[in-house]
Amino acid sequence: MKSAKPPIDQPIQARDIRSAIEEQHRHLLQTEDPPGQIGIQQRDTAWLVTVDLPHKQVKLVAKALPSSAGFPEGIPPAWEIHNKLREQCPVVCAMSVPFLGVDPDRSLLFLGFVEGRPLSVAMRRTLSLASVSGPVSQSVRQVGQYLQSLHTLDPAALGITPRLRPNRVFVERFEEIFSDPVIQRWLPSSYRATDQILGRVSDGFLDRSQERFSLVDFQPKNVLVDPDGNAHVIDINYFLGHPAINLAVFLVNIAMIGLYRPTPRVRSRLAAWQRIFLDGYMRVDPNTPRWVANDLVFFYPFIILDLFWWHLRRRPQFKLYLGWFYGRLLRDFLVELNEGKTDRPVSIGIDRYRCSAVSAG
Repeated sequence: MKSAKPPIDQPIQARDIRSAIEEQHRHLLQTEDPPGQIGIQQRDTAWLVTVDLPHKQVKLVAKALPSSAGFPEGIPPAWEIHNKLREQCPVVCAMSVPFLGVDPDRSLLFLGFVEGRPLSVAMRRTLSLASVSGPVSQSVRQVGQYLQSLHTLDPAALGITPRLRPNRVFVERFEEIFSDPVIQRWLPSSYRATDQILGRVSDGFLDRSQERFSLVDFQPKNVLVDPDGNAHVIDINYFLGHPAINLAVFLVNIAMIGLYRPTPRVRSRLAAWQRIFLDGYMRVDPNTPRWVANDLVFFYPFIILDLFWWHLRRRPQFKLYLGWFYGRLLRDFLVELNEGKTDRPVSIGIDRYRCSAVSAG
């Protein structure tokens, strides 16, 4: 079966989506009735499709077929992996969108529709509220629980053998970006050496290998919150990677919501959501802190630097501002990690779980 994405110079066309639904309506819509009017609206990287049937209206989502580049050769395509993960884990099944079908000739994938708004939008709209408790915080905690449930699933049970790359493969890139003058200028003079982080990781970190099912684009914009406040993850493009990387990406993306409003009040609210997400993740399985929290001490600052570099390539005209924003994130994390200033607004509580991991291990 074909699984390649359409070339960049040949984007998905509305007519291809319409043709696919007309040809596969029995399978995609679970009906013998031919579709009537088909409305198609692009939303970011997906297309919302509304189909009129004789007695009802059906909504579904069309996307480009995801790549399986994060897996070795011969691995099932992403939608097959998605279905198997939903079968194995009730949490993943309840919080992910169902797969409806695929049109390999048109490089299209169809998913179930969830009524809701992106978690990132919900978070921005509640930044000014006095209390952090409420539906948004509930959704953030659910996402942490979802990710931990995903990470507990064994790739070998699906016939996938992890590559098991040691953590040391990430160190060179970390050291390269850490030494960038744009970042260095925002760090205290005593924290301008990578030893401030590498010296705090647990014994055996460099040679340790941990790979689990992870999501390629796991961030708040790819989580929908329904009217009841329940979270639904809409990314089904998986890869095998270190669980702490997925965890760190989501944590840093929460902080990035403050990129356009970097006030102390906003930073404090985002830090609270970071703690809620991390707490939701860590409390699912009491054994999780034994290794994830320790490795997060490296991967959280690694992702800060990696996203800084990614952002800088796309917005080079904002180099100084981006350096200030990400440099401050890194600075505050280093101060918290080394001085234990847990009252700082961006404290996310990594060291609390790390300490419990040390005592439990």
